[in-house]
Amino acid sequence: MGAYILGRLLRAIPLFLGLSLIIFALIHAAPGGPLTVYLSNPNVTPEDIARLERNLGLDRPLPLQYVSWLTGFMKGDWGYSYVDGRPVLDRILERAPATLELMVSAFVLALFVALLFGSLAALWQGSWLDRLVSSASIVGISIPTFWLGLILQLVFAVELRWLPTAGRMGPVSGGDRIAYLVLPVLTLGLFYAASWIRYIRASLCETLGKNFVRAGRARGLSESGVLIGHAFPSALFPLITVLALDFALLFSGAVVTETVFAWPGMGTLLVDSVFRRDYSVLMGILMAGSALIVISNLLADIAYGAADPRVRLVQGRTR
Repeated sequence: MGAYILGRLLRAIPLFLGLSLIIFALIHAAPGGPLTVYLSNPNVTPEDIARLERNLGLDRPLPLQYVSWLTGFMKGDWGYSYVDGRPVLDRILERAPATLELMVSAFVLALFVALLFGSLAALWQGSWLDRLVSSASIVGISIPTFWLGLILQLVFAVELRWLPTAGRMGPVSGGDRIAYLVLPVLTLGLFYAASWIRYIRASLCETLGKNFVRAGRARGLSESGVLIGHAFPSALFPLITVLALDFALLFSGAVVTETVFAWPGMGTLLVDSVFRRDYSVLMGILMAGSALIVISNLLADIAYGAADPRVRLVQGRTR
């Protein structure tokens, strides 16, 4: 198992480096540049722009800029914001707790809803409940996240006035903080729950028809014992990759959700940095998101290897 984990780690390193190169190239290929915001200021002269480029190292060739950025990134120096001059890492760390709070809460909600309704649909396959859950999941997948967020705001915040429209409470416990969290979590969690319901239903329907489930029933096991001890572990095993990857992709959904609800996380910081062309902050946030995806893939591979020795055997033969 140790050799298997080491092999996956070694494969993750070049992937991460490749992602950093692609992200750096795409950001710097965009029209304009980080100093474009100064061009509209009549008090800023071309000499001022040239001096800023020299001070920020923007006058060097792009390959040298990338090497300089990557060297500092590996040392924990993620650069400084072009807008306010603050360290990029500090700006990201102060926004990360809000984003993680939203992502984890939405993940837990989505998993609970998907397990509940996906299992009910599979157990009563072909019934009105199955058709209702399947139809609702299709609708949930089809609805854009920003539109769902606006509808929830209109109904529960504007019309009913049960919940706040936007924002986030500080790091203190209490009902008010939960109230601010409800609508963003519903918006982000229900979207992913709709997708996971279909996975869980399909996997569980297939598992319930296998011989080992019939054998469990034939041995006199209760229906709950068959489901919990036999069907669920086998049915949920293929979902490891889906859940691991979607947890990382929650970050992309959080960007939209945070923008709709003015949630002060990394998503709103990303949007602000795009409009302000704050390249160093953009690089930091996108690399943090890429690292989350790479780590999620790695954890999924490790979970597969731990649960099924055949996976480790196949990986060992391919090296």
